[in-house]
Amino acid sequence: MEASYQPIYGSDGANLGYRISVRDIAKRKKVEQDLIQLKKELQKRVEEQTRKLTETNTTLRVLMNSKDHDQKTMQDKLKVNIHDLVIPYLKKLKMSV
Repeated sequence: MEASYQPIYGSDGANLGYRISVRDIAKRKKVEQDLIQLKKELQKRVEEQTRKLTETNTTLRVLMNSKDHDQKTMQDKLKVNIHDLVIPYLKKLKMSV
């Protein structure tokens, strides 16, 4: 319940009493409690989604690093293969011309 009051004065300024209003605020209190609960649930969801995104981000970072490493390894192997396999044939071809 919520109560409020106002003084009532007569024409001569004398205090005649008070006007009191009382109203039921049970619905408002229920809505406030529901909002508090909803806020807690939303905070939990945000924390869970943040955790999942952090894990996904970490996984992606690991995959990107692995991809970069694999790409560097492939480039190095390609250089070695060109140097060891292609260049000798080019030199032979050049000498035969």
